[in-house]
Amino acid sequence: MPLPNEQPDATRHACSLLLHGADNLLGMIIKARHGPSLARFLEELNHLRPDRTVVSASAADDVFFGGIDVSATLHAGHVVTQEGVLARASLMVVTSAQLLDAQKAARLVIFLQGMDKAPPIILIDESADDEENIPDILERYCAFRTLLTEQHLLALKIQKPWRPQLIENDRCLPVSQEQLVLATTIPIQFGLDDPRWGLFLLHAARCQASLRGADDVKLDDFEEVASLIIANRANKLPEEQDTAKPEVEDSEPSADSKPQQQEDLSPQDILVDAIKSAMPEIMLANLQQQNMQQSNGKSGRGPAKTGNRRGAPRPPRQANGHKDRGIHLGKTLANAAPWQRSRRAAGITRPHEGPIILPDDLALRRYAQESDRLVIFGVDASGSSAMARLAEVKGAVEQLLGQAYIHRDHVALVSFRGQDADLLLPATRSLVQTKKKLAGMLGGGGTPLATGMAACRQEALRARRQGLTALVVLLTDGRANVARDGSANRDQAKEDASAMARQFRAEGISSMVVDTGRRASTDLKELASMMAGRYQILPNARADQLSQMVGDALRPRSIA
Repeated sequence: MPLPNEQPDATRHACSLLLHGADNLLGMIIKARHGPSLARFLEELNHLRPDRTVVSASAADDVFFGGIDVSATLHAGHVVTQEGVLARASLMVVTSAQLLDAQKAARLVIFLQGMDKAPPIILIDESADDEENIPDILERYCAFRTLLTEQHLLALKIQKPWRPQLIENDRCLPVSQEQLVLATTIPIQFGLDDPRWGLFLLHAARCQASLRGADDVKLDDFEEVASLIIANRANKLPEEQDTAKPEVEDSEPSADSKPQQQEDLSPQDILVDAIKSAMPEIMLANLQQQNMQQSNGKSGRGPAKTGNRRGAPRPPRQANGHKDRGIHLGKTLANAAPWQRSRRAAGITRPHEGPIILPDDLALRRYAQESDRLVIFGVDASGSSAMARLAEVKGAVEQLLGQAYIHRDHVALVSFRGQDADLLLPATRSLVQTKKKLAGMLGGGGTPLATGMAACRQEALRARRQGLTALVVLLTDGRANVARDGSANRDQAKEDASAMARQFRAEGISSMVVDTGRRASTDLKELASMMAGRYQILPNARADQLSQMVGDALRPRSIA
């Protein structure tokens, strides 16, 4: 069954709140693949707001922001400008929003923030799970993010029509000091540190109360909207405090124990539970695993990582009603054995002569998780010494791939020179394909270091989403002279590289900087430090030396 935040009603609810409080809630993101469910939603939105404007993210900039009307200019003999759809729209719907690049997304946000009355914006993210998502700046601009899963056509036909209650005159309902604290702290507990998430939560709760015709904001209003803002964006789960009391044997729960437990829950606990219940199952599992990694990291063994393949068996654990991972027969029988006599004395029988096994006896199989490893080579192919570096890298890559089938290692190759960075070799274990790509690698030109680092980062994040453990190996002499905007500006190029290095560190991307210059570079040492990576000086690199260095960096395997 779909989760609460995957139901069409959640998307409708968020859209109703947005249309009601657009000045404060600004926009929403709908994660939905193209299909009947999305078509039904857009059709309903069209009936509700015929004045909405729909535009594809791939449309030209002048469609969004306006510009010179070429035909009118040629006809009039002077410059004639035209407005973009943003200036005319009362409600903006952007389809295929995942195609927006960071530059266009930033310009879109700046344009909207500069308007006296910006239209609410609905971004349709039609990307697959393994593709790039909407730029972060738009994520932070929009209050809501919901999932719209595909439904059977029959379910769509019997679905109730969308008739939201829209109130023209909105009131700024009062909130208590406790509710202000709640709106501030709840997003932080889920890893959303930006203060705007607290403001979005507060404004959405007010809109919710206003839509139901109330004069004040209740906890139920926060509970209704919190999942729409936080559930699909959470970066972590709140740390659970162990408040369990010692169990007393032979004690039976009273009839009113459950209501009493619900009354004991604080408003903060109620909101946390509501958000967790609305989170996609795979997202909740990943965040729970992340919390376990952090707690395991305190034990001195190093954190356990979620991998993309199964490793050695681990001690079984109690099933607690979940039977989807396989039953550990030996542990289950061991749990049931001490109670056989007492169960028969209590009158518990089975239609066979075997042991009496109850659900509490079931134990699950567990396995350690291992991750395949990906080495991403970022090669500075600029300048006169490029050919020597390329020869070294070619040999090292071939040596690493020779061991790929033993250690399940993959390699990827990013080359940067001139003004661009190219992914010459996506993640692969094919030695034949690699040799063909390496043979055609070219060198010469300027050094766009930050651009090359950005390309390596993108590959590392893609590998992480696929369950691989990535290591970025940056081979350069550190003489960056081309900025990310393509300009030949050494100072700007150095600043861009430093900013990208800090992003590596913030996102926890493992890295190693190999200095291929004739002397050790202070700038590269600082860059490696900012990346929280290793620094190696290798002026006369040989393929076997480089392969050994990368092997040393990969040696700590991710086995829980």
